[in-house]
Amino acid sequence: MVYEKLTTGQKIKIPILFFLGFGVIYLLIKEIIYLLMFTGKNDRRQTVDKEKICFALGYVMLSVLYFIMVPLFSVQDEQAHFFRVYTMSEGEILTEANEDGEGISDVPRNVKFFVYEGIRNSYHSGARLHDKRLKIYDINDDGKTERVEFTNTALNSPTTYLPSLIGTWVAKIFTKNLYNIMYTARFFNAITAVLLILLAIFLTPVGKYYFMIVAMFPMVFQEVSSLAPDAFVTGLIMLYIAVILRLKYVHKGKLKKKHYVFLYVTTLLICSIKLVYAPVCLLLFLIPKEYFGKLKNYLIHVGVMAAAALTVTLGWMGIVSVYNPNLKNGSNNDLQTEFLTGNIFRGVGVFFTYMYKTFSKHIFEMVGYNMGWQNIRITLIVPLIFLAVIVTVFTRYKKNYESTLDSLILISTPVLCVILVMLSEYLYWTRAGAGYLIGVQGRYFYPVLVLLLLGLKLRDKEFRMSVGQFRDMYYWMVLMNIFTLAIFWLYVLY
Repeated sequence: MVYEKLTTGQKIKIPILFFLGFGVIYLLIKEIIYLLMFTGKNDRRQTVDKEKICFALGYVMLSVLYFIMVPLFSVQDEQAHFFRVYTMSEGEILTEANEDGEGISDVPRNVKFFVYEGIRNSYHSGARLHDKRLKIYDINDDGKTERVEFTNTALNSPTTYLPSLIGTWVAKIFTKNLYNIMYTARFFNAITAVLLILLAIFLTPVGKYYFMIVAMFPMVFQEVSSLAPDAFVTGLIMLYIAVILRLKYVHKGKLKKKHYVFLYVTTLLICSIKLVYAPVCLLLFLIPKEYFGKLKNYLIHVGVMAAAALTVTLGWMGIVSVYNPNLKNGSNNDLQTEFLTGNIFRGVGVFFTYMYKTFSKHIFEMVGYNMGWQNIRITLIVPLIFLAVIVTVFTRYKKNYESTLDSLILISTPVLCVILVMLSEYLYWTRAGAGYLIGVQGRYFYPVLVLLLLGLKLRDKEFRMSVGQFRDMYYWMVLMNIFTLAIFWLYVLY
């Protein structure tokens, strides 16, 4: 393809030209919004609200651009996500496991052809050129089926795919065209994630700049525009954090029924969607006990939530134990568990060594250094600019907690999530007894990055940037996303 024949200089110059042209147009629009919203006298409350509104408008615009410019199947594992969503839409909530532990299913022949045509060129440049071929596939009614394997997504709970599953059901009412069905599923996934993320930013009483920065990562936008459930999970966790912080710092008096409903539903959703993020539920202990009324009520609710969360978590672990996602590389869940229980210190050493060697790699990946199937390399300038923004904002916060327990909960929660991520990849994807890890990616960590930043530095009253500081911070993040889109566009089109 054309992209792979370009020189390194051309791969840099062409995105810069695109970036300059499109970036100027985008910034003109943003400047108009800025002038309309921030001119005149504003009190602190109005300015804070306008910051959030300005951010939301720009965020929606960028989400639309990513949605348009990221082709089908150009995001890692999207073919497996589509198989999982499609089979669920046909009533197969749990994927069958064969004797080797592979997640398999029989799908209409054209569904397999559609997916295989889509991923045929996804590892190389020019993916967008295959859209015409994808548009010809409809769901065949001749009864002919093909067997497909998607063990990696069979491990995911059905609740992980709620938005895209609803989108698939809706699309199938009106069309049999698989191209349109998949884009509709993507749209429902994207709009759900964007709404959850923006709602979290509007609701949080503290640390809103942390939420904004993480939400603006190019990797987050890529996941938002695809069938991958990561963006939905991120939005849900952000909203969970924001509501609990609001209950702690803003709400006064006893919790109402709506609060209990939200806490129960989201706690169970998080535990069922991604087991590795279950420690996020520890944030419930940030809510003052007196808000539950009597001590008896507090103990009852905490006990019921804990029991329900544990039941959901252990129940799904039991279900997915039949799968062996990386059999070809020698992984075996049972053997690996036996190895770890007998060699705990060696296992801990493997984890620490791995994090030491790959820490910077995962930080860059988390922001968006390797896009697509980790084959679209973005210049280091992008993650470095985002890290500079994080450091700048981080230094503005002052550490001010009502108790040491608050800080401990906020810091230990993401640490536990990171440990569970590594443990799950070691158990399910790495060869039994190996001294290394396979499968860990930076995008697994950004859902809990907000918690780590809050735990390290937070104050109970939100500081406010000046209008100029907020604009500079936001513009730099927008510009880095436009540059990322330029490189992505060049790769998938040529």
